Amino acid sequence: MSYHMDLSPRSDTSYPNSSPALIYQPYAFVRIGCPEAIRIHTLDQDVGDVVTCRFGNTEIENGDIQIYSHLSMNEEECELVYNGGGSVGEVAVSIIAEDRKGTAGMSKLKAVKSQQPMSHSSHQFILKISNGPQQQSTCNDRPTFIDPTPPDQHLLRVAGGTTYNKTISIQGLQGGRQV
Repeated sequence: MSYHMDLSPRSDTSYPNSSPALIYQPYAFVRIGCPEAIRIHTLDQDVGDVVTCRFGNTEIENGDIQIYSHLSMNEEECELVYNGGGSVGEVAVSIIAEDRKGTAGMSKLKAVKSQQPMSHSSHQFILKISNGPQQQSTCNDRPTFIDPTPPDQHLLRVAGGTTYNKTISIQGLQGGRQV
């Protein structure tokens, strides 16, 4: 794993840069034959910074993890893209999060092309690949979240030392059963 940060004060905040963080589960699940984009949430405490993701380029960034041939990365959106290929099993994934100073009105792409990263951090997780859709099933057949579940991509900060409770409801595929 690799981390890089510049601890000198930033010109815009007078404080050292905060490294970007990724919010993800230790396991992600996909099915053979079902292409899917896995959104990886980013967090940077420096307001306005642009965070991007990429695969590591060197052994120091990746360790022994090789880039799986059926994966690609949408770097601007921090989306891991699975093309539906491969075989059943588990794949280790190593992602590098980088941050750059954002400027009002500047697109993410322009920030990425015009600046070197201020810092980067390395993150790893496991991609579990299972058998594809069964008879009369498609890649879109999956349980769905229903009210009162928060919407997709919803992020919430909870202060340390507090308790947060939320009901999550799921409707299954067979017979409309709810869990």
